Amino acid sequence: MSNLIGPPPPPPPPPPPPPPPPPSRKNIKSLPAELLLDIIHFLQICDFTSLALAIYSILQTHGIAPPMTRDIYMSIMNWQTNAQAQDVQTEDSLTRSRSRVRFQYSDIIL
Repeated sequence: MSNLIGPPPPPPPPPPPPPPPPPSRKNIKSLPAELLLDIIHFLQICDFTSLALAIYSILQTHGIAPPMTRDIYMSIMNWQTNAQAQDVQTEDSLTRSRSRVRFQYSDIIL
C-alpha cells in the first residue's frame, strides 16, 4: 500500500524576506530640493537669512547655492540688514495706510 502513495511532497519554499524599511526622513538633508525651494519661497524676509545660513550646505548639495565664500557671507548679512530696515519701513507704511483707511471710513459714516 505504501507503494501506491509514493514519496511525500517536498516542503514549500520559505517565504521571501520582508522588504527593507523605508529610509528615515527625520533629517532636513533628505528633503527634496523642490520642497526646500517652496519653503524658501514662503518665508518672511526676516527669516530668510537665518534659514539660508542654517541650511547652506544642504543647498550646495542640491546645487542651489554656490560654495560659501567670505564675500557671499558678507552679502547675505548685508542683505539681511537691508531687509530688516525695509521690514520696519513696510510696517510703518502699513500702519499709516490702515490709519488713513480708518479715517476715510469714519468720514463716510459721519
